[in-house]
Amino acid sequence: TYGSGMGSAGTGWQLVPGTLKWISSGLDIVVGVTADDEVVYRSGITPENPIGSSWVSVNSPHELILQIDVNGDKEILGINQDGENFSTCYNSCLVKNKFK
Repeated sequence: TYGSGMGSAGTGWQLVPGTLKWISSGLDIVVGVTADDEVVYRSGITPENPIGSSWVSVNSPHELILQIDVNGDKEILGINQDGENFSTCYNSCLVKNKFK
């Protein structure tokens, strides 16, 4: 649903390569957590290629991130096994590949 705005129904499902235990999407972004508790995001998402091109690893904090969510169009949130919360903005995640 690239560029369709929040709440867009989209036009259908497409299989995307990769295996995740948790996934979340926001405005033109998809993030997830792998079975090894690695945070990833989907790069290359465009109107012409809404499934993107590949999963990119994001350097997480020292704690393993178990769940992740996208807060609107500005922030990515994660929680570790101790219930501690971590966040990063889109630009930090996509440009520096870092999760604070």
